[in-house]
Amino acid sequence: MPEAPTGRRLWLQFLRKESAAFPPNPRDSGGSPRRDSMEEASTDIAQSTKLYALLLKLRPLERGTIMPFSGELVHGAWLNWLRETAPDVADRLHEGNKRRLFTCSNLQFPYTSERIMQAQRENVHLPLDPQKSFLLEEVISHPDDPSGWTGFTTCETLVEQARTRRLLPAQPLEMEFASITAFNRIHHSSRPYGNHYARLPLPSYVFAGLASRWQEIAPPALTHVVQLQRIEAYIEAQGVIIDDYQLQTHSAHFAQHTQPGFVGTCRYLLRGPDAPPTAEQPLTLRQQILLLSWLAFYTGVGYKPAMGMGQTRALPG
Repeated sequence: MPEAPTGRRLWLQFLRKESAAFPPNPRDSGGSPRRDSMEEASTDIAQSTKLYALLLKLRPLERGTIMPFSGELVHGAWLNWLRETAPDVADRLHEGNKRRLFTCSNLQFPYTSERIMQAQRENVHLPLDPQKSFLLEEVISHPDDPSGWTGFTTCETLVEQARTRRLLPAQPLEMEFASITAFNRIHHSSRPYGNHYARLPLPSYVFAGLASRWQEIAPPALTHVVQLQRIEAYIEAQGVIIDDYQLQTHSAHFAQHTQPGFVGTCRYLLRGPDAPPTAEQPLTLRQQILLLSWLAFYTGVGYKPAMGMGQTRALPG
């Protein structure tokens, strides 16, 4: 069995509020949010949403093997770590079927992507030291880490970056779907042909889902910046088209089932012209979509991003 390399890597991406972790929602009591004074309102607006993508370097403590796709194990380990240090936060993250305010990646091994992909398809367990116990060696958040999967930002920063971006008449946008990705279509109960997992990154799947995610995490002062219905209409009118792709179908084994999906890259064209921004709509539709592509780095896309699926980023260019 090969020697375990120094610093096995786990990509961990999560979101948190700048204020106290998961503060009580004023709507929870059944009433509307209080606005007793301008001071309270300005305080609410000032509360930004910070987004972090952290790299946790792990070292195995014993020899063993592990599933080649370990996203659900990473998810469980992350919640267990939280329960030991902040049980109230862990309970809020895990309760019910609500969307998670974090994402976890699969464990990253020092092997070629071809070997990892084959192991995931065939469910060949990978050697490590160990099977169950890990030592946390380092937490990395600096955006210059060579992995390319670390960083931090705020929703305000994303909005400002998108606002100042000048776009070509047909602006290319290339996105990498680095881990197995699928879009769960089971909620369309009105369709007579049953459920399925969509295995293509169609614009309507990728950007509409990210727009909904923005509404969930952005501070109240910024939720209006991304307009889901206008984005859906723009996509329906073929304002966003797929220009090129390097995609392949893929499958990975969870503990109880095999998950179909895809991996690879896809280049979209965001086609103008743009309606000019206004006070109510400070970003053009294409600027909104660019913002969402950057948000995907922190939130992932599609099905089960909290369990290693849908790890996504916009590529430079």
